[in-house]
Amino acid sequence: MIDSQLFLKPTSHPHDDMIKYAICNITRCAAMARYCPSLQETVVGTMKILIRLICSFALLLGVHNAFACDYPTKASVANGSTATKEDMIESQKSVKKFVGAMEAYLECIVGEEKAARSALGELQPEDEQQREEMLSKKYNAAVDDMEKVAARFNAEVQAYKGKDGS
Repeated sequence: MIDSQLFLKPTSHPHDDMIKYAICNITRCAAMARYCPSLQETVVGTMKILIRLICSFALLLGVHNAFACDYPTKASVANGSTATKEDMIESQKSVKKFVGAMEAYLECIVGEEKAARSALGELQPEDEQQREEMLSKKYNAAVDDMEKVAARFNAEVQAYKGKDGS
C-alpha cells in the first residue's frame, strides 16, 4: 500500500497547476516503482497518457496558426446607375483593398502548404496529389472571386458612365 502523504495535494483551487500536480505525482510514483514492479506498469501507462494529453494541448495551441490565412471580406461595390462620383471612388478603393488582401491570402496559403509539407516530410504520391488538388482548388476559388469582384466593379463603372452619357 502506498502512503498517501507521498503525493502532493493541491494547495488552492483544484484546477490550479493541474499539470504540475500530475507530473509531480507521476514522478514520485516512478521513483517508487523502482521498488514495486507491479506499480511500474501503472506508472508507465499514466505517463503515456499524460504525454498524449500534453501533446494534444500543444497541437491545439498550434491549430490557431493553421487558421492564420484569413479569407478577406468581399469588396463593397456601389450601384453605378445610382452612385455618386464619391461612391464610385470609395468602391474603387474597396476593390483595390480587396485585391491586395486576396494577393496576401494567396501568398499565405501557398506558404502555409509549403511549411506543412516540409513538416510532414515524405508523403505518399496519392497524399501529395490530394494536397496539391486542395491547394489548387483554394487558390483558383480565390482568383475567381477576385475576377468576379473586378468584373462587377467594371460593370458598375460602365453603368455610372452610361447614366451621365444618356
